[in-house]
Amino acid sequence: MEAIFRIVAGPGAGKEFRLAEGVHACGRDAGNAIALDDPAASRVHFELCLSAEGVVLVDRGSRNATLVNGDPVREWRLSPGDRIGAGATVLEYVGVPEARAGESPGRTTIVCSLAPGTDFLARLRARPIPEEFARTRRDLALLCDFAAAAAGAASSEDLLSGLLASALSIPGAERAWFLAWDATKGAFSIAAASAHGEGPKEKGPSQTLARQVKEGRSSLLVLDAVADPAFAGAASLAGARVRSAMGVPLAPRERFLGVLEVTAAQGGVFDEEDLRLASALAHQAALALDSLSHVEELSRENALLRERVRAGSRILGESAGIRRVLSSIEKVAPLPSTILVRGESGTGKELVAQAIHQASPRSGRPFVSLNCAALPEGLLESELFGHEKGAFTGADRMRAGRFEQAHGGTLFLDEVGELSLACQAKFLRVLEAGRFQRVGGTEELAVDVRVVAATHRDLEAMAKKGEFREDLLYRLGAMPIEIPPLRERREDIVLLADEFLAHFRERIGRRVTGFDPAAQEAIEKHEWPGNVRELKNAVERAVALGEEETIGLADLPASIRRSPAGEGGGEWPTLERIEEDYIRKVLEHSAGNKTRAARILGIERSTLYKKMRARASEGL
Repeated sequence: MEAIFRIVAGPGAGKEFRLAEGVHACGRDAGNAIALDDPAASRVHFELCLSAEGVVLVDRGSRNATLVNGDPVREWRLSPGDRIGAGATVLEYVGVPEARAGESPGRTTIVCSLAPGTDFLARLRARPIPEEFARTRRDLALLCDFAAAAAGAASSEDLLSGLLASALSIPGAERAWFLAWDATKGAFSIAAASAHGEGPKEKGPSQTLARQVKEGRSSLLVLDAVADPAFAGAASLAGARVRSAMGVPLAPRERFLGVLEVTAAQGGVFDEEDLRLASALAHQAALALDSLSHVEELSRENALLRERVRAGSRILGESAGIRRVLSSIEKVAPLPSTILVRGESGTGKELVAQAIHQASPRSGRPFVSLNCAALPEGLLESELFGHEKGAFTGADRMRAGRFEQAHGGTLFLDEVGELSLACQAKFLRVLEAGRFQRVGGTEELAVDVRVVAATHRDLEAMAKKGEFREDLLYRLGAMPIEIPPLRERREDIVLLADEFLAHFRERIGRRVTGFDPAAQEAIEKHEWPGNVRELKNAVERAVALGEEETIGLADLPASIRRSPAGEGGGEWPTLERIEEDYIRKVLEHSAGNKTRAARILGIERSTLYKKMRARASEGL
């Protein structure tokens, strides 16, 4: 090994020395390997010990000390760029020269192999070190211990516990607290506390110290609280005869979290080095606590969103038809099979698909939906399979399709009967082989997706006409689920209406207690051609536009108000008679207020007057 040293200041500046392995003396003696023309240097000021492991400087009892980077040392392992002071002379350790072509550079890197779990701190503590560096090593070991604990903390509580344990490791510390700042209340609260043994019960954290730390956003060292007038009224310090204390802010990224307080044992006094150590611990803790709090907040939000999804995908009903649907979901959800959900528009096919996803092993992965009837044929294939950049006009970048977005999860395709025959062929290949190409692409992509398809159309009739592939129909129809229309499960209507009422009452923020008898009867007797979707929209309209605490017949859409009393209810009234009865009920509901009645009826007030005059003989 060869090392280069250069005088950068003092007598002989610019002179360079190349030293081989071995021990080399440096001083003003002419026989030294590095002879300094400096009367302020000792005859042998220091020695340089060069080996394959590096360069170690050893002071030889010089009169004016040997400095490394401005600090006096007795022994020091040098690194390239270190500057050595001897008298008025400054030498720089340049480093190891680069190997010339054909030469072996020699070994300049120390390579060691340590088994996993090696205790580096134990190795550090075991090495001999000069007395003046003992405290530095102790503080460094304490910081390393806490850094490791903070990295492994699973929660904010674990992190704060580790912080207080480390703070109590500062010599002389008796008690430690973390006072969390509540911005909404404008006050501190004790989030964590620790002490050596039980400690005096009357001792607590100092709110005075915490407030001063917060106001100044800086660390504070109290040398003598008893004598300091700033703490004369602080019962937790001067009143408890606590002489010395430290307060350190935890304020990552301008976000003030709280204060770490540490008090010394009776008679003990902290110094500035103790404050620096406490500040370093608090800085590490603040960053870790900030990250943990974000993770915990995201976890809470994630759990809340999952619960909302589960609540939103609940299928309500007590009818035999719904019980069959729920039984089918329970059976097919654990399977990887493709599912075909059939039913009229508005029966809740996507709700069934969500329930299948939530009950399946894929529940933690994406649920992606696409309505095939909502897109023109030219865009549908791109939406499903994605496209490459330049595949068509406007494709200025690569775009992943719904299959890629749903990888590992569930893809719900509503109105699958609207797929073109060309798109059906690609769709069938994905179902059978799990592979596809993006539009305009040549690379085959593999995907793991569970497909739930839905339709209200007669796919068998479409297959006979050549509008739907028979092989795709067989592939989809292996696991069918049929949702009955709402008119075939009338016992569920009021249950659903009450659920929608509670939902929209909270969402809109209006006090509504329920449906009056006439409105409930109309809801039960209506044929509901739009099924659950129609019922939901009707309840939302009634809650939003109604003015009474109960929803009346007048608050319901006209299509529901015009429903007959039900089969077997007697002679069906004429349209004219229905209008007369309805106007009468609206007027009764409006207490004779014709402006309000006209608004409910959706007609002009002048039109209402004309109808009333035309039927004056009927008692209107």
